[in-house]
Amino acid sequence: CRSRYEQGRLTKPRHPLWQLPSLLTTALIPMSRKTSRHLGTLSYSIYAYMNLSLLAAIAWIATFSLPKLKWRWQVAHSLVKCLEKVTFTQVTVTGRENLQNPQAVIFVANHSSYVDALFLTGLLPKPAKFVAKAELKSNPLLYRPLGNLGVQFVERFDNRQSAKEAQQMRMNLSQGHSLIIFPEGTFTRAPGLLPFHLGAFIAAVKAQVPVIPISLQGTRNILRAQSWQLRRSKISIHVGKPINPSGKGKETHAYDWQIALELRNKVREQILEHCGEPD
Repeated sequence: CRSRYEQGRLTKPRHPLWQLPSLLTTALIPMSRKTSRHLGTLSYSIYAYMNLSLLAAIAWIATFSLPKLKWRWQVAHSLVKCLEKVTFTQVTVTGRENLQNPQAVIFVANHSSYVDALFLTGLLPKPAKFVAKAELKSNPLLYRPLGNLGVQFVERFDNRQSAKEAQQMRMNLSQGHSLIIFPEGTFTRAPGLLPFHLGAFIAAVKAQVPVIPISLQGTRNILRAQSWQLRRSKISIHVGKPINPSGKGKETHAYDWQIALELRNKVREQILEHCGEPD
């Protein structure tokens, strides 16, 4: 710049035609890269949905034809592992040894994508009952198969129904069935761990069963809210150590509520540490 100024060439105008190739190159190269990335993502999404549809059809048939829940879960577990391979999804799991629990437990996981339940099914070797929103009952393609896999549907907005559903959760736990709960209740497009509802932790206190925190990282990148385009992403799953409800013996509502609050805070703190998203 100084050299041009000293030579009197700093303000010498250039002919617009000489600038045109440079401008076109500057504009077209990023556009071509963006188009190429979009086509690549779209192609992968179509490929992934084709495989997902095929494996989902097999799972749908298995949920109706196999008589035992253990067998139906094992088929679903194997199909998810197969889906991970054919879609080139790299899943890294730490703390897998914490899954080997002889008693019924409540698995609590952060919720950031539609595919969270799939990866949890592929993670857990033994059957566990998901606690899902009652709105899924209106979907005839999902309601019966999910019910055959032991899913318990809960009404999120009806307080009168919640007591009965809490009793059902405690009954499942007393019968030796582990539960899988997303305490955030929903998920959003933007990253961030939402506040936890207390239902899972009250059930743990009432039934005196441990809570195992599970942190999912990377699932939001695969399928975000308000989008149906699948993308490739590495998945990291951290299984924390079981956290037992403290203070056994007192049977007052206020005391159980306080213990549930403490349990919720411990579990959320551990999930926040490993989920890779802000509070």
